[in-house]
Amino acid sequence: MLEAIRWAPTAGLSRLELYVALNNTRAASLYEKLDFRVEGRRKRAYIIDGKAVDDQLMAYVFDA
Repeated sequence: MLEAIRWAPTAGLSRLELYVALNNTRAASLYEKLDFRVEGRRKRAYIIDGKAVDDQLMAYVFDA
């Protein structure tokens, strides 16, 4: 992930986005430590083991 953050601006990207299931708290915590911020939530984004799971959009926005 750190390499993607380093590479993205050199490729002309202004932001990186990812979706993480709400029950994946370890991953969300890692992304927050890397300065990704929550921008939205999707209800019932996945069906896992027969149960609907929400997720959240997280983004890393590069300074202009």
